[in-house]
Amino acid sequence: MTIFAKLVVSEEDGIRRFLYPLTFELPFKKHETLEVAIRDDAGTLLPCEVYSSRSKLIVHFAVSLEPYERRKLTVFRSEQKAPIPDPMTISSDESGAFTIKQERITTTLQNGGLPASVVYDGVEHLAAPIVFTLNGEQADDEPVRSKSSGRELAYHNSSKSLYVANDRLSLTETRLTACKSWIDITHTVEEPAGGSIISLDIPLSSPKDDEVPTTDFGLGNGVYLKVDGDAVMLEADFYGKKPYCCWQISRVNEGIQRIDYQGDAVTVKDLSKSFYFHWTLPHRSLAVAITQLPYTTSHIQALLGRNGKIHFSVVLADVPVRKATVGVVLHFLNDIPAIAAATNPASIVSPPLIVVKL
Repeated sequence: MTIFAKLVVSEEDGIRRFLYPLTFELPFKKHETLEVAIRDDAGTLLPCEVYSSRSKLIVHFAVSLEPYERRKLTVFRSEQKAPIPDPMTISSDESGAFTIKQERITTTLQNGGLPASVVYDGVEHLAAPIVFTLNGEQADDEPVRSKSSGRELAYHNSSKSLYVANDRLSLTETRLTACKSWIDITHTVEEPAGGSIISLDIPLSSPKDDEVPTTDFGLGNGVYLKVDGDAVMLEADFYGKKPYCCWQISRVNEGIQRIDYQGDAVTVKDLSKSFYFHWTLPHRSLAVAITQLPYTTSHIQALLGRNGKIHFSVVLADVPVRKATVGVVLHFLNDIPAIAAATNPASIVSPPLIVVKL
């Protein structure tokens, strides 16, 4: 048996994780095998897929972990594969849109790789496509470059586009996994001007007249609110010294803003492990986990409308920056278990630790 590597996967945040999707890389030489499998100490195979990219192998796999559990895994050459639960099937049409289907959820990505439709158990979560903008401008419809790859466990779409008026290139990468109803998106703008605003608009389907959305934020040890006015708004200002970030949460109604909560985060790590929010109805929910912000971020805003429109924006400081990346994971869910709000976004922003021993 040829062994490629040993892995140690550690759960360090006290969260039980079921078939948690992870990725790592291995060195790869041309003409070497792509027949790679992963097993634990008991000899049980884990779901995995492998892709080659230049001089490396990109390995996707899923592992279950108890709180604070540490598991040792072996990566070896084998044609055997563990069955993938609820595998994805991927198709495309003449317009360049991709459709990723599973038993209960179907996601459609338009040109640019952004979600245009998410249907879960027959319920459409989106009213229109998700959109990134730079200073209010949407990137050109025709990508400069687009690439898609994926099989049953993992899917990746990469699309490079031009903001014509701002004369800036952008790269959007969208990833899906068969294990979770997550859509992982990173949007990178090359050499943005100081003071630029990168925004993400998520137009959710509107609630019924008798439904009142609720929202909660990972900041402030759990902040829960009804969206019974026009919107709930999170705003945060970032500094180069302590406190690193000062934030406030407000209700907005008929243009009047009422501050309900305020707080601060002393370090980047404090903030990064609790940077998420929900927009929730009785039988439909979206969790938004902020996974990456440009290091020159000076201000952010998240506006969660009662009508289902979510607007997230990042303001850059007035200093040069080579690239500015905004990363989010969108977690769509229908029937929401009571434990979901306590674990799912936290598990996204705090993944298990992987140590690769070649």
